[in-house]
Parts: sequence; structure tokens; C-alpha cells
Amino acid sequence: MDAAGGVLEIAVAVLKANASVATLVAAGILATYAGIWDKQGISDLGKLVFHMSMPALIFGKVLDEISISVLTELWVMPVACFLHIMSAYAVMRVINFICQLSEADGKATLAATMFGNCGSLAIAVISALCTSDPLMSEMGGTAKCSAQGVSYCAIYVIAWNILLWGLGDAMLFPGEAADGHGHGAVSEKKDAPLLPPNRLKNRKTSMVISGGKECAQVNMQEVADAEKGVKRKSLVRAVSKSLDGKQETREVEIKLTPEGLKDVMSRMPVMGGLYQMKIEEECTECEETHAKRFQKHVWEPAVAFVKKLAKSPPIQAASLALLLGLYAPVKAIFVGKDAPLNFIMVASNQMGNAQVPASMVMLSGSGTLRYLQKIKDQATQELKSQLGEEVEVTTFDFSVRARLLILFGRLVIMPFVGYFWWWLFVSQGWWPGDPESAQYGKGMLGFICLIEACVPTAQSIVTMFIVHGDVVQGGAIAELILVQMALSVVFFSAAAAYFELLTL
Repeated sequence: MDAAGGVLEIAVAVLKANASVATLVAAGILATYAGIWDKQGISDLGKLVFHMSMPALIFGKVLDEISISVLTELWVMPVACFLHIMSAYAVMRVINFICQLSEADGKATLAATMFGNCGSLAIAVISALCTSDPLMSEMGGTAKCSAQGVSYCAIYVIAWNILLWGLGDAMLFPGEAADGHGHGAVSEKKDAPLLPPNRLKNRKTSMVISGGKECAQVNMQEVADAEKGVKRKSLVRAVSKSLDGKQETREVEIKLTPEGLKDVMSRMPVMGGLYQMKIEEECTECEETHAKRFQKHVWEPAVAFVKKLAKSPPIQAASLALLLGLYAPVKAIFVGKDAPLNFIMVASNQMGNAQVPASMVMLSGSGTLRYLQKIKDQATQELKSQLGEEVEVTTFDFSVRARLLILFGRLVIMPFVGYFWWWLFVSQGWWPGDPESAQYGKGMLGFICLIEACVPTAQSIVTMFIVHGDVVQGGAIAELILVQMALSVVFFSAAAAYFELLTL
């Protein structure tokens, strides 16, 4: 492609694609706040996406595209996924140290930069780009372009799910993962003091009731000498004024109960899927056996890991498509106009068409925000009833530097990270293919590897923080992800346009 002549066309196509995705997200926000989607509706929509539309989309596209020759190139996708996540961790650790961020701020910036929405959002962007030139013509038409793009995204997503589950907890919550009490929402362990004993005057615990269920636990501790600038996870600061006008400051921690956690999960968009399945299973395990997965033996955790992988519908769909598609005579039964079982591919593609709009509507996360706000409001009322006086609650918030890093880490920093690894593999001859070819490092494979490095943050990290007891912090991250989504129309579009120009 002529670079000078194609820049404007590419920029407009990418901008339109991202704007269409942002429009669907905005529609989800409006629908939720208008009351169209209630808890049950959002939960059912999530089940449709995770158990039917996404697996159908992945199955149809991977089966249509996969072959032995293609498989020999796909090793680069999980490798790229690992490098992107580990590079994000290393870069943000350095930046956090330079900026002297608190532990809470640093953990949030790490998570928001490490894990992007490489499943639903990347697939939505690719699907939109494949409907217009230049990508549509360069890849051989909309159907061919979409099949190739989605199949590459599917392989990346499999690796992403494994890394989110395996490395995410270990790197972001190392102490909690080590002692077996990582999931504060369902742990039976008594909470450790939030402040040194000599600064505590009193400690009270109460439950927040919603819909007849205990949805959250409120732990309140009076502080003798309130220190400004001290930020601890999941805390809000409550200031009450007694009858004599004297102000007292208290540190308040809000933790979800198992019932409350299930309510949050029913409202969360299914972006990764595997991590959410892990949480659902561990809720039951913690209630019954107190986290068996933290046994010190190697064999049982390894078996459990494989079993949970095998239960993920998107991974099942991708595995089945690989199994059927790698043997040409079997693939011919399903793929092609004259294939006897072609109707299965037609049905799969029709069901898969629901994946993009449904998942983007859920991406708004507005249902989760409303629920968390409701819990915080109820916690405030509970504090007022306990103290018998007016209480002003200051909600947890990240520092300005942390907010900027959360918003722009993936949008500004990660495009350079993705480009570095792509450039290194191509320049060193590590990229799949013939290094002497003019198309070496280019095409859909190169494009997907580049944009997956910098897609906006995944809402799965909100669930990760909430299940580790960081309820208020998780809500703050969810709000920033919505803002980041709006910013991505400009920043992610610019990066994607350059990467498309680079790889076509």
C-alpha cells in the first residue's frame, strides 16, 4: 500500500470502527441507567455471551481459518501475550517507583496496564475494521478478514486467560496468594488490624442488608490520630460530629459477603471468562472447604488448573475447532459451500454475530457501579444508625498520578511496548515466515499482535480487586475504565491506524 495515499483512509476507517464500539458501550450505559437492564437481565446476557455467542464466534472463525500451515505461525501469539504482560509489569513497576505511588495506587496501575480487553473488545474492533477498506480488500474480503482476525484473537485470548489467572493473582496479590486467604470477600479469617494497636480506640463490625441478604460487612475503627495521606485498600474515611461539635475520624472497611460477591459477578461483563469461572468455583470451595486450591502439593493444583481450563466454553470452542480443522478431510465436511455439514458453520456464525453488540453493551459496567454505590450508601446509613449522629463519608480515590497512569498506561505506553517486541522479532528474524519476503512481519498476524498490546483495560481486573476484598478500590477502577474507553476513541485509534499502516 502507498503509505502517503493510505494514511487518511486508514485513519478514518479505524476511527469509525472504534467510534462504533464506543457507541455500543454508551448504549449499554444509557440502557442500564434507564432501568432496561436489571440484575437478572445483565446476568442472562452474560451467560449468552460466555456460553453461546463467543464460543460460536470462535468456533466458526477458527475452523474456517485454521490449517497446519497457519498453526506453525500461531506460536507467536501466546509468546507475544506473555511478553506484553510481563513488559507492562516491569515498566509500570519502574514508573510507580519513580512516581512514589502508594501500595494501593501502584497495584491498580499495574493491573490496569498489564491486562487489556484482548477478547471481546479486540474482536469487536477487528470485526468493524473488516467491513471497510483498506483492511477488507487487503485481507481478501470481509468474511476472510474477519475469520483470520478473530481466530488470531482467540489464540491470544487463551494465553491471556491463563496468564490472568496464573500470574495475575501471584504478581498483584502475592502475600494473599501465599497464605491462602486471598479472597477477602469469602475468607473466614479474621481481619488483621488496619492501623497500629496504639492508634485504635474502638472497633465495630456490622452487616449491610440488601434484598433480605447480607451483602457486605462494614468494619469500623476509631482513629486517635488521623494521619493524612495514609491510603489503605478498600477504605473510606468517615468523619462524624458529636453534639458538642467535636469531630471524630474513623477508618471504615467494606467487604462483600459471598452473596454480595455473587451479585457483583452477575453484573460484571464477561470479558475473560476463565477468571470469572474461577471465582464462582472458589466461592463454593471457600464456603465448604476453605480454599483447597492453596494446598502445597503440586499435583492437585495442576489437575485443578487443567480442569478449569477445560470447562471454559471459549477455550472448548477453540480447542474443538483446532481438532477438526487441522485434518483437511474432516475440515472439508464443515467448511465450504458444498460441505455436507456446512449448516453448522452457518448457525455458528449467526449465533456469533450476537457476540459483539452483547458484549459491548455489557462493557459499560454501569450495573456494577450502581450496585457498588448502593452498597456504599447503605454502609453510610448503617454507620449513622450505629453512631446516632451524622456521618460524612469520603470515598476512596486514587492519587492524580495514579489516575493518569491508569487512564493512559495502556493507551500511551503499551503501543510502544507492543511495537518494540514486534520490531525485535522481525529485525532478528524470529518472526514466523521467510525473512526475505516483503510481507515478513506484516499481514493480519502482525496487526493483531500489535493492537492486542494496547487495547483498553479489561474489566476483569475490577472483579479481581473486588474478590480480594478491595470493594471501594474496585469501584474506583471501574469508573476510570469507562473514562479510558472514551479516551481510546482517539488514542487507541491513532495507535491502531499506525499499526495498520505498518502491517499492510
